[in-house]
Amino acid sequence: ASKCELPLTRRFIARRLTEDIEKNSAPLNALITLAAAKPEAFRSDILQGMAEALTGWRKAVKPAAWEAFAKRLADSADAALRERARDLSVVFGDGRALDEVKKVAFDDSADMDARKAALQTLIDHRPPDLRPLCEKLLGVRFLNPVAARGLAAFDDPVIGAKLAKAYPQFHPSERPQLLATLVSRPAFAQALLNAVAERKIPRSDLSA
Repeated sequence: ASKCELPLTRRFIARRLTEDIEKNSAPLNALITLAAAKPEAFRSDILQGMAEALTGWRKAVKPAAWEAFAKRLADSADAALRERARDLSVVFGDGRALDEVKKVAFDDSADMDARKAALQTLIDHRPPDLRPLCEKLLGVRFLNPVAARGLAAFDDPVIGAKLAKAYPQFHPSERPQLLATLVSRPAFAQALLNAVAERKIPRSDLSA
């Protein structure tokens, strides 16, 4: 990163290191320290990469070097840069409002990984409307496995039936995850057996 002259590559480096912020924040902290001494174009790339990685997150561990970096960015003439820094300061502080996270989860134009992260954040915080939120997203391919995990917390035969009905909408590579959810509760398993009996879920898709 210190020698890179390519904006996109710098952005991807920042995004990749930020993705590991919960497991190992030291590399990201080193990058932030480096960026503080670099020109504004470099700082902008690093900040954008960090923002992309944390889209959909409500809260994240604050890197040790962030406060000093944020103070430098506060004096920037670039309004967009200042706004992005303020948004990340919220993530590193009290956290984003859950309503903002919901918007990301339902944004069809947003990156799929960001939508998954946003939905997982909602599942972790269990807002009162979690069930209808997950039910609405069952039809979105690649996002629906996360929605199914959220619905697995509700022991209701009606949910089991909805999960079984949504089976064709899941990508073939992710259908085993849905089957695992359907066999996790007796109320869900009955819906699975009914779908197999009606040939809506192929018998051959079930392993021993």
